[in-house]
Amino acid sequence: MGSFDRSKRRLFFAVASIGVFIILANVLILSGADVRSRIDKIPIPGKQQKPPRPGASNASLPKFSTWLDDNNLDNFQEPIDSHPISTLMKDADETWMEYDETRSMTFKETVSKYRRRYGRHPPPGFKDWYQFARDRNAHNIDDFEQIMDDLRPFWAVEPQVIRSLAARMWEKSEDGIAGIHIRDHKVVKQSNQSWR
Repeated sequence: MGSFDRSKRRLFFAVASIGVFIILANVLILSGADVRSRIDKIPIPGKQQKPPRPGASNASLPKFSTWLDDNNLDNFQEPIDSHPISTLMKDADETWMEYDETRSMTFKETVSKYRRRYGRHPPPGFKDWYQFARDRNAHNIDDFEQIMDDLRPFWAVEPQVIRSLAARMWEKSEDGIAGIHIRDHKVVKQSNQSWR
């Protein structure tokens, strides 16, 4: 039984010796010529660079190309992130920056932008609304897309039809529509008061 243990030891010693030899060979061959000088050339932010050691370069040893093209860190580019979220985030940032740079800063700019974008004059009371928005530091004073989209279907209906429907909608309380009648800036009648 003692001879069996001895053969196991010999086998283990042989495999370990081969493994150590392979590791040492890889370290010596694949690491390139002067590893220490390469490490010294890597820039570290906030740390003063050491001057190169005399005799650090050994021209007799072969130089292997690296993925940084022989230590040229100046031409290093960031990897391209091809994930769809990254693209969407970048596009959103660019759109926001474009909007933020072109938003109006004065009432005159706001009116001219409104006329240019919607093809008509701003509604009555626009100056009061503008002052109200500015007093409250509103950032977005040029974007009326949502309300324009909401009102777009009503442009096809004659104004007297809309007035007629609006005047009679509140008459049936079971429809759940409330009406407030305002005359001379005062509420004169309120229907369906229990609504909300």
